[in-house]
Amino acid sequence: DVDAYQNEPIRVDLRLKYPQFKFIILSVAPRSASQDMLLALKVFSVVFGKYPHTGMVIVCGGISRYILRLHTIFLGISDNVVIEKSSDNLVSYFKTSHVFLMPAIYDDNDFLIEKASACGCPVVCTPIGIAQLTISNGDSGFLCEIGDVQCFISSITKGWKRKNHTDP
Repeated sequence: DVDAYQNEPIRVDLRLKYPQFKFIILSVAPRSASQDMLLALKVFSVVFGKYPHTGMVIVCGGISRYILRLHTIFLGISDNVVIEKSSDNLVSYFKTSHVFLMPAIYDDNDFLIEKASACGCPVVCTPIGIAQLTISNGDSGFLCEIGDVQCFISSITKGWKRKNHTDP
C-alpha cells in the first residue's frame, strides 16, 4: 500500500539522529543469510574513501550485529557505520536515508525493495525476485549483478544525485 507508506509520519529521522553524516546509506540485514552484508561493507568502504562525510546505517539483529561490527573495525570504517537493532520503524528509515543498499544473493521476500521504493528512497539492489518488476533501472533505482562492486558504488552515487540533485 504505497499511500500508507507515503503518509506514515517520520518517527525517527536518520539525518537528525546522525548529523555527522551528509550522505546516509541504509541496509537491512534480516536474520537469514540472503543479504551479502560483507559486500555492502566493502562497497561502503570505497564510497567512504571518496566521500568521508558518508555514513552507513545497518539495521539487523542477533549475533550478526557483532560480526558486522568486527568487519567494520577490520575495514577501518567503524566510526562511520552504525549498526542498529532490528526495528519496526523502517518506513522512517527509508524516508530519511539517501540510498537503500540491498546486495541480496537470493530473495527472502521481506518486501524491503517495495517499501523503500514506496517511501521514495532510491534502491540499489540485485535483480532477484520482485526487484526486476519493481525497479526501473536508472529511474526508480539501480540493479547490479550479484557481487558487482563497481556497479554498486557507481549506483549509490547516482541514487544520491537523483534524490538530492547534487554530488554526495
